[in-house]
Amino acid sequence: MILIQAAHRLELKDFFEHFNLEKLRCDQVSIYRSLDNLEMPIYLLISGEGIQKSFESMTIALSFLKYQEFKMPTLILNLGIVGAISKNLKIEDIISPRIVIGVDEHCNPFFNSHELQPIKNLQDVYLFSSATRIQKLDHKEKLNLLGAEIVDRELWGICQSAKTFQIPVQSIKIVSDLSESAVCDIVLSKTNIFSEKLFQFFSQHFKHSKTAHKVTSFVPQILSNQSFHFTQTQKHQLLKLYELLGIKDIQSESSLLQAINFQLLESLDILPKQRSRDLLLKLKTYKNPIMAKWLQEVEDVSLQLKKAKINISFDHPTEISEISFDFSCKSYDEYQKILKALSLKINERLFQTIFFNENN
Repeated sequence: MILIQAAHRLELKDFFEHFNLEKLRCDQVSIYRSLDNLEMPIYLLISGEGIQKSFESMTIALSFLKYQEFKMPTLILNLGIVGAISKNLKIEDIISPRIVIGVDEHCNPFFNSHELQPIKNLQDVYLFSSATRIQKLDHKEKLNLLGAEIVDRELWGICQSAKTFQIPVQSIKIVSDLSESAVCDIVLSKTNIFSEKLFQFFSQHFKHSKTAHKVTSFVPQILSNQSFHFTQTQKHQLLKLYELLGIKDIQSESSLLQAINFQLLESLDILPKQRSRDLLLKLKTYKNPIMAKWLQEVEDVSLQLKKAKINISFDHPTEISEISFDFSCKSYDEYQKILKALSLKINERLFQTIFFNENN
């Protein structure tokens, strides 16, 4: 697994366009997971600008991945733009920092530096991460005297955090401005070019080719079926479930659809979102006879509710803590149908079936 980090989203613009990304539920930082089936799983982190900010964001992200996602990256890849101090560099040069040194607002070096893993076919340089933007001429001259070739705002903080978790760091930088350039104007006018070049080099070097899912004709058909509505996460779940169930030919697919009573599900007068959730639940319980029996019992007793367009939401029986009903009515007739469906005696069986584990 690789964790790609950049200070700003615009630096990863092409990554967001190319990959199918899902934002994770982490309130403190912006971290994304690729839903594509890649040879190497990819996560993206937008850390924000500044040494302290990037250190905090990376530390939170790695802690979140470790304790919430239960996985850790084998590599952190820093991507982004840099300003050139060395006159040997020109705009759009792609380089790889080898040594990273942090400096405070007066350009005084921090107590320690970090060494990065080299990247093949890229010129390695000395990078200085500055606590403030380098705009004064005397600051640029001081950095030049210290041996700085390029300057950014975050890499030292990223390396300091990664060191705590013992994760190696690599970095790919593209020169966005020179010492004498009007920085903001250049960066804004060429953002698309910088992002595209970073993505192109990443694609060639890391060879992140997508592994094709071996799916039968049913999957693309159901994804385009207007009777269903899948979120991006649910689409990924559908593909993975078909892969795990070993559906390799029309015969095995036909047996599966018959076993889960797909025709009945497709004919029910329920919302597309509910139908998609029901299908995924059927597939999850297909090879678990206890769960399948439980699901069938729930379906039998809730059929009248679904016909009245009352959506029922609940978890697996081993995780159940609540059941929720969702419905709306646009006429008095619909209101009467909903009341009738909710007042049926069979609803007692529905609750008993769903909450059977709590009764036990």
